[in-house]
Amino acid sequence: MAMDHAAKIKLEAAKAKAVAKAMKKVAKMKKKQAKKLKLQRRIGVAMGIGGTCVVTAAVAVMLFPVADYAKGHIALRKKAYMEAEHLFNRCGNFLNSEVCRKEALYGYGAECYAAKEYQDAYNAFLECGDFKDCPERTEEMKKNGMAG
Repeated sequence: MAMDHAAKIKLEAAKAKAVAKAMKKVAKMKKKQAKKLKLQRRIGVAMGIGGTCVVTAAVAVMLFPVADYAKGHIALRKKAYMEAEHLFNRCGNFLNSEVCRKEALYGYGAECYAAKEYQDAYNAFLECGDFKDCPERTEEMKKNGMAG
């Protein structure tokens, strides 16, 4: 069990390092893109501007998961669970986005349960699948007639 925990910590550290590295790349690319765009505007070359738009769109498509992943973690820390779930969902298979999405849903379900909004809690826990104690929680809620 200690090996699993240590391995998880190593994996999370590696993921965090990858995100930090990607964020640095994003900043560097933004600076480089700004310089390039300024030069193209001075020259006034329409093809250059059009090419920049294509390149910018391609870079944005590649970088959205990094930005959404970082924003999702911020939302998760702020307990903005539905916002976090939405952001992690947009990340697809990027790093551990699916686990983070389930963590957000779990937090939302726990909040709903505490507020006695049992159907919403049930739906959130059900969507989490076998994450943490969700199967037990949904079964208990169903058994006690709280949701279903």
